[in-house]
Amino acid sequence: MKLTDIIRTLRPSVDAMKATQALVEALTLLEHSEAEFSRLTARKDQLEADVAAAKARTEKDVEQVTASAAERIRQITEKMANDEKRLTASLDMLKADVTKFEGKKAVLQAELSAEVERRNGVYAELAAKVRDGESRLVDIEKRLAGIHAKFA
Repeated sequence: MKLTDIIRTLRPSVDAMKATQALVEALTLLEHSEAEFSRLTARKDQLEADVAAAKARTEKDVEQVTASAAERIRQITEKMANDEKRLTASLDMLKADVTKFEGKKAVLQAELSAEVERRNGVYAELAAKVRDGESRLVDIEKRLAGIHAKFA
């Protein structure tokens, strides 16, 4: 048998071996691709689980913050209502004091007017008495001068 005959005989075997080798490489690549796909699928599943857990934690945190904010708003509203009641009571007391002082002021003004009127009356009466006394004194001085003239 000649070498060319042997080569021709072996040629299909060599081609089959090359094809087999190509299939083995393709299968190996497919196995690696399937492994990578499995790894990526597992990673995707893990990320989805992480996202779901983070979402649950975030929702819980939002609920806690919302509850805390609602409680704080309730406390502030209650304090404002109490402050408003206290300020209203203080304002009412101040208004009552102002009314009371206005009444006292009116009484004092009336008393002052009466006192001024009384004093003006007293001063007028005193002035009249002083004028009367002066005219009597003048009369007495005239009489004394007349008596003094008689004896002189």
